[in-house]
Amino acid sequence: MAEYFDVIDASGVPLGYTKRRGSELAPGEYHLVTAVWVVNSEGKLLITRRSHSKDAFPDMWENTSGYVQSGETSHSAAVRELSEETGIDAPVERFQYLGSFRSKHTIADTYVLEWDALHTKEDLILQAEEVQNADIVYADTIEKMIDDGLFAYPVVLRLRDIVKPLNQIIKKYTHKLFKE
Repeated sequence: MAEYFDVIDASGVPLGYTKRRGSELAPGEYHLVTAVWVVNSEGKLLITRRSHSKDAFPDMWENTSGYVQSGETSHSAAVRELSEETGIDAPVERFQYLGSFRSKHTIADTYVLEWDALHTKEDLILQAEEVQNADIVYADTIEKMIDDGLFAYPVVLRLRDIVKPLNQIIKKYTHKLFKE
């Protein structure tokens, strides 16, 4: 089934029309993406490995993310994407906004979910079309994976903009933080 998104301007204001996912965007047109970092009570983060059949960044690691569909907010899309891709059903009020990142035609809103129920990847129900694997690791492991070129490049860019507020959450549980 085709997915549609609301076209927005550089400030995130809807332009009053939609486009089909995969459509070309003109200068000044943007689509909204949502991303979620899940932190457990040990200060470990959930990461997922993209399916090998994905068009963009197959087999690369990332945090849960996806397009905001037409009529959705980034907040509600974060809840939907996390549930679809990992089986984690958390209430919308538990998702804390960390910040936004803008690139050529994308605005990415990032959230964090502190989720004590996440301990092993066996706690997850992975959506096979989107995710082939998952892991729950400390920030320093993610840093090494980034250095080794295993993380999808857009995630690395977005992480730079939200690393300080994300570290504020993580340091409640551990001293293993991202480099700032």
